[in-house]
Amino acid sequence: MGRTRPVRLLFPRVGLWRGAMDSGEAKAAREVREARGANREEAPRNVAGPGSGGAHGMGVSRPKAAAVACLRGLLNVWYRLCRAVLPRRNQVLLLSRQSDEPSYDFQVLAGQFRARGFSAVVMAKRLSRKNALAYGLFALRQTACLAQSRLCVIDGYNPVVSLLSLDVAPDAGQIDARRADPVVIQIWHAFGAFKAFGRQSTDTAENCSGQTADLLRMHKNYSWAVCSGERCREAYAQAFGMPIERVVAKERPWCFKLKRLGEARKAKPSHAGGPRGILFAPTLRKNPDSPRPLSELYEAGAWRRLEDGGAATVIWSFHPLERKGRAGASTLDALMTSDLLVTDYSSVVFEACLLGVPTLFYVPDIDRYRRSPGLNADPATLCPNLCFTDEAALLEALEGFASGTWDYPWDEYRRFGASAFDESDAPDDALADFAASRLDGGRTMDDGPCKA
Repeated sequence: MGRTRPVRLLFPRVGLWRGAMDSGEAKAAREVREARGANREEAPRNVAGPGSGGAHGMGVSRPKAAAVACLRGLLNVWYRLCRAVLPRRNQVLLLSRQSDEPSYDFQVLAGQFRARGFSAVVMAKRLSRKNALAYGLFALRQTACLAQSRLCVIDGYNPVVSLLSLDVAPDAGQIDARRADPVVIQIWHAFGAFKAFGRQSTDTAENCSGQTADLLRMHKNYSWAVCSGERCREAYAQAFGMPIERVVAKERPWCFKLKRLGEARKAKPSHAGGPRGILFAPTLRKNPDSPRPLSELYEAGAWRRLEDGGAATVIWSFHPLERKGRAGASTLDALMTSDLLVTDYSSVVFEACLLGVPTLFYVPDIDRYRRSPGLNADPATLCPNLCFTDEAALLEALEGFASGTWDYPWDEYRRFGASAFDESDAPDDALADFAASRLDGGRTMDDGPCKA
């Protein structure tokens, strides 16, 4: 028997988001669902609600519908009151529910907007059952700041934006900022379009029902959406229920930083003699009945042989909603120091691409996953030699990687990465330039002390 080394478990603070649109765009959403319908796996009827799996066929309860209607009415009355009594400022509001701290993207964008003559307000707070009352008060503050802003940038579904009745969609030949309501730009928190999300995956076992999404007006009120590459635009248009002409490919500040870190990794001396760092990072499975192959691999324990003899150091990083009650650093922190990533369908693979960290996919359930929630970038098609459906074959490949005897197929990996990113030499403030261009270049207006 080989030695058994302690296992390091990492649990990132990753926000959970889901998308949809209002009833005015529901026809487009139904067309997307119908087009994919023959290849979908519907949600079980005993699973309901966002965050707990799908709810196909269950409808929305009257109490829930009434509660959402009351909340929407309250937010709209408050927003209109704030619009009437508070001055409009030359202000950009950046809203996030991803974490309690501003993301790197928001920190950099805030500075870039300020350099263009705007004031920038960043408001970040996660919603949970424990802080529901505090978040409600926070939402009223967000609404007041939104009423004073000319531009709002968000990185996921935000009910403060989507539940309001706003006029935000641009018309051909018109400057967005001439409207009474702010321009809203969704920059999304993940790169690429690996698995189906938002309206692409409603009414499947891995997402909420279309009726719930309609009720909550998920992903309503976007003037523009930003994705990481041209090949993602169609998926984002479907996920957010908006015309593809309003989806633009722009690199976020985090993308530029990862590229720089990737170049720094290449400049370092090649690995010499020490153990190779292997990071396992499963995606979140929202439905409790969904298969979890990487979790099963972890429980079986055969991977421990990779650490025997000191050839590799193994790190497991589960989503916090999969492994509650255990603290740890984030997946991205672990990725920075890893030599190889193993995942199933996590979009962290695109961060790995930018860093130059090779990846293997363990996907024994890929036929089912193609149906629920669905795949936009199919690894078995784009990089078949990086995909494994058998535990023994995966471990053999990992042992070959750790010993340096396996020739990694970089050409296939680059092809997968190309599904998310373009070859581009755009400046690192291109996103801020695009946003400012929608506001007459940021002409000066009254400024004031609306602070987060």
